[in-house]
Amino acid sequence: MQSLGRDLVKVEKCEWPETRCEFFGITLDSVAQLATVSAERADKLRDVIAVTLEDLPSVMMRKSLASVVGKVHFLAPFIHDGQALLAPLYAAREAFTDPSLAGTTRAWHNDTTVKVGAAAVTALTRLRAVLNDPAGRCVFLKEMGAGLAFWQASNVAASDSEIDATSTTEHGIDVITTDASGYAGGAWWRHERMRYDFTEAQASPHSSSKWRELHTLVQAVKLWAPSLRCRRLLIRTDNSTCVSVIRRCNSSTPELRALCLELSETCRALGIETAARHIAGVDNIHPQRFSQPLAPTV
Repeated sequence: MQSLGRDLVKVEKCEWPETRCEFFGITLDSVAQLATVSAERADKLRDVIAVTLEDLPSVMMRKSLASVVGKVHFLAPFIHDGQALLAPLYAAREAFTDPSLAGTTRAWHNDTTVKVGAAAVTALTRLRAVLNDPAGRCVFLKEMGAGLAFWQASNVAASDSEIDATSTTEHGIDVITTDASGYAGGAWWRHERMRYDFTEAQASPHSSSKWRELHTLVQAVKLWAPSLRCRRLLIRTDNSTCVSVIRRCNSSTPELRALCLELSETCRALGIETAARHIAGVDNIHPQRFSQPLAPTV
């Protein structure tokens, strides 16, 4: 346009596409592929949590706790572990000092109180710490193309047979594959192999199969995480519950939620972004070999 006439286009008048903007307290960065809580919004919520923690654990007005929970709920998808840390707060909101109020119209009266226990206090304390440095969650906008979309793009679409041969996707994303039996867990990554023997309390029938599968997965990631710093990691398992927990970064089961938070803490410390994919049990051959009972020694 400038070649047609100097006065047709004035560069200083042009509006260029924004790569960073704020929307309701959430900062979106299309270059870094991050969604983060704005500093102002983080400061406000941190102050609210600090005031709430002053008198806890104790009894507090249900409406007051619900107000805090609502503020956390809005920001939870953009805070590491935010959704998992909401669960104890939801539970505290329903812990009526007078159980007969549950499900009644009086449940939301101004004088209705609930018991806020140690689990909720721990969750609020951890949320306040996370808000000191709201690193944000990678969004991997699929519209950007260039293999940035973790789930939608072809970089995790390689067949299981191809992954089995290289332990990576065609785009070089590392893959860890895990499995667990009633006795032990097994995993493999590239040329590495892992066997994890459960204690008596962890083995069947003292723990659930879902817990053993997720526990094995967490142990495998923790073992190889130092070598996967600042990388994306695809985890394969034949347990659909584990896949769901990793994808949602949460679980309604306290034992699985604790493992989810343990996995998240490890990955966040080393800058690892995880995704999960289900593999049919009949195809999950390699880790099954390491999760079987050991042959007796002669």
